[in-house]
Amino acid sequence: MRKNKSIIQKFEKVGINQCAISLFSLCELYFGAYNIKNKTYMSEEFNKINFISQKFCIIQDIPAPEIFGQTKAYLYDTGKKVDDMDILIGSLALTKGMIVVTDNVKHFSRMQNVKFENWMER
Repeated sequence: MRKNKSIIQKFEKVGINQCAISLFSLCELYFGAYNIKNKTYMSEEFNKINFISQKFCIIQDIPAPEIFGQTKAYLYDTGKKVDDMDILIGSLALTKGMIVVTDNVKHFSRMQNVKFENWMER
């Protein structure tokens, strides 16, 4: 979220109680934090993750394996490979009828029927 005012405004408009984070996204946030070499910045990232974990409902469901397999096969067939974690997030959104909020438009636009929005203003 990196103090981006457009994201904060979207949360205020939508309502934070209407938002959630997938367990897969949380895993990626932890990977990013542990991958930081600067220990001071790493600590800041853990504080952000703790804040997110407290504010958002964490969706721990597993997406329908068939949707994951179908999506991954489609992406391979079309030569549009996407990381498995992103496929899991997209598959979970399809399973739950949810919208993915992401700055990774490149990957999520490759997946059929996955609804996504980019709240980042640049």
